[in-house]
Amino acid sequence: MVNNQKKYLIISGDDYGLTKGVSEGILDALDVNGISDTNFIATSDFSLESLELAKKRNLLAMGIHLNLEIGHSVYYRREMDFLNTHLGHDNYYSMIENEFHEQINYLIRNGIALSHITYHKNIIDNSNMVRIIEKLALEYDVPVRKLESPNLNRLLKSENILMCDKKIINTNNQNYSLALLKDLFESVGDSKSVELVCHPGYVTKELYMLSSMTNNRQKEWDLFTSSQVKCMIKEMNFEIINYTQLKD
Repeated sequence: MVNNQKKYLIISGDDYGLTKGVSEGILDALDVNGISDTNFIATSDFSLESLELAKKRNLLAMGIHLNLEIGHSVYYRREMDFLNTHLGHDNYYSMIENEFHEQINYLIRNGIALSHITYHKNIIDNSNMVRIIEKLALEYDVPVRKLESPNLNRLLKSENILMCDKKIINTNNQNYSLALLKDLFESVGDSKSVELVCHPGYVTKELYMLSSMTNNRQKEWDLFTSSQVKCMIKEMNFEIINYTQLKD
């Protein structure tokens, strides 16, 4: 049964900047309306090249994909593992805040506007991390991707941080398929705004050295740019938006 209540859907292609192939795949998926938004990894060796490519393709705003795993620290200019050695120290969270702040500024300094904040894997998993995200969201006046923990989401909402009502993703090592997408879309219930997280991209040799997600990126690109998915989204009465429109 089709739900006639209008719902707003952001289809987020994660990991822009991870490799040239991932970045090119995301840009092409945006061009054919397979996805509606993306987010930037500032710490990879391909980050600057990918930002230049975005500007050439007229993508002038995107989210940041904050991470403590990939590549090199932007603030401390050392291997990212350097930060992990300070876990448990009194200055650990101030160091993380410095790093996250600089990852955002790196995006902005290179001519791309920040539209929202996301995060790699589930690193925003305690109240200290949430307070950092909260400060950044308020400073830059942008929305934040919904967290896994309802309690932590309540902390963000208490400061009027804008988030989608629901986040959906292919958890438990499930591959995206038409059947899974239908189940996920039907799970949103009365949520008015929904973010669907995916990882489209083109597979290159560099990707195998950086990510456990390889061939599935091409499969997700093929699926989300397909006419079948676009028809399903329309039939289920979703209106596709991006994070800038969510804020507006």
